[in-house]
Amino acid sequence: MVANYAYVNARVGGMRSLLFEESQYKALVESASLEEAINFLKTTAYGKELGKLASISLYDIEVALGRSVVEDYEKIVRSLRGEGKAFAERYAKKCELNTIKALVTLKFGGEKAGALIPYKELSEAVIEKLLEMENLEELIENLRFSEFYPVLKEAFSKFDGKIYTLTSAMDKYYYKKLYQAMKELKGKDKIVEKLVGSEVDAKNLLLVLRLRGLSEEEVWNYLIPYKYKLKDDELRIFFNTTTIEEIISQMPKNPYTDIIINGLKEYEKTSSFLPLELEFEKYILSLNKKCFYGDRFHLGVPMAYLNLKENEVKNIIAILRGKEVNLPPSELMESLIL
Repeated sequence: MVANYAYVNARVGGMRSLLFEESQYKALVESASLEEAINFLKTTAYGKELGKLASISLYDIEVALGRSVVEDYEKIVRSLRGEGKAFAERYAKKCELNTIKALVTLKFGGEKAGALIPYKELSEAVIEKLLEMENLEELIENLRFSEFYPVLKEAFSKFDGKIYTLTSAMDKYYYKKLYQAMKELKGKDKIVEKLVGSEVDAKNLLLVLRLRGLSEEEVWNYLIPYKYKLKDDELRIFFNTTTIEEIISQMPKNPYTDIIINGLKEYEKTSSFLPLELEFEKYILSLNKKCFYGDRFHLGVPMAYLNLKENEVKNIIAILRGKEVNLPPSELMESLIL
């Protein structure tokens, strides 16, 4: 196990040293303008990527930062071997998944749901071609090269105008394949079950809460079937209980109890589950950070690094978007997942 991860850990150590420190977040947040924030970003590890841009629009920056994440995925995959490599390759498929989901959402409603980041066969030229498609059905038919095509085509055959029926079908397929790869892991590598499982629990819980009012059969069809700590019986409490007070009183003890209670109380004030989603993201980030404590000779370390990098890019983009609409620094800091 030590020999398997000596090289990849050395590589991860170097890459992790380039992640933002608190002082860099503070400097970015306190920039006087979007232009000043971008100029600061050019002085960081992202300066090389930004230097390749012909124009510096906010969307171009998002794509450049996304490309940086994809490059790190590829570096990590090349550094691994055996079952760990197979898992990382499957995990990296989220890069393709996210871009296809963004394309589907864009073609369906005309709204950008995220930057369109090239990944392997889903090249920049292919993305440009897909954007030219007349409608959602034509877009899906031109995704035949993707392993997500069959599941997306099947979901579209039953499409009733609710975009989450398509995105949930892709999520279910992604996590099904990821769990199959995870079953092959042995020993300390199984630590990634906690990282992936908590992510799945959060996705399922938020979907159950947001879709209350639909039939249970319909909602459960959208859930990722590979539960971790929140099993079906617990999820049904959240789905079937009518008031927040009843949910809190009936909810069994689990690792997310405090997160859920605080999030539901915020929902009562704001009628939004976004605070709960953000608290889950902070919790999952803390799990990833813990992978760097103690024994580091396991798959959790490179996977945790990739999650930290993705989170950093999300934070940077959130800051830049906030600067674009002149949000105050205090509000920007509160929105970050640190």
